[in-house]
Amino acid sequence: MRHPKGKALIEELVSISDVVVENFRAGLMERRGLGYEALRAIRPDIIMVSMPAFGSVGPWKDFIQYGIGQEQLGGISAMNGYRGEDAPVKSGVNFGDPISGAHAAGALLSALWSRRRTGKGCFIDLSQLESAIMTIGEHLLGFQMNGRRAENRGNRHPVYAPHGAYPCHGEDEWITIAVADDAEWQRLCAAMDMPQLTTHSEYCDILARHRNHDALDALISRGLMTSPLPM
Repeated sequence: MRHPKGKALIEELVSISDVVVENFRAGLMERRGLGYEALRAIRPDIIMVSMPAFGSVGPWKDFIQYGIGQEQLGGISAMNGYRGEDAPVKSGVNFGDPISGAHAAGALLSALWSRRRTGKGCFIDLSQLESAIMTIGEHLLGFQMNGRRAENRGNRHPVYAPHGAYPCHGEDEWITIAVADDAEWQRLCAAMDMPQLTTHSEYCDILARHRNHDALDALISRGLMTSPLPM
């Protein structure tokens, strides 16, 4: 981009392109003479997505950031980890990166549809930090409205129970189980040959299973270690 031939090549590509996507630090494209207005002069209906870490405006716009940092600042890492552990834990995929790309793709589809109807392109300013924050919206609302702090759940689920990864009969063999409702619970108990749990007061419905999840996990683990599930 610094070399005149490189810039000329980019401009040639823009002239035959529908979309330009960049995630440099805010303002870099403008400093290289390739900002949105410059690209519009080449192709008036161009759609441009700018994805700096903190957006194109604001007090943090000049900072550089990567996916792991977006997770931390966006609150995602505070949702990860095992129950009872307070330290933030990063995801396995630096979730801040792919979620921003997914949001950009959605915004682009909307922009392309709008251009089909109006003939006009647009500039999309997509803050990667805001994309990360969006993923914990329910927890933000829970704190703002009810003062409820989100807790690390590990492998558990806010609704389903049981929900987790359990050791099985055999060396280093595991199974993940997710039970969404009481009907599924009854089928699981039948498969595990533990029908008595369907009528047990501590496990008979989903609320009871949530209250007694620790004991339920222990029961399931013991059952799986001694009697493998039929496949």
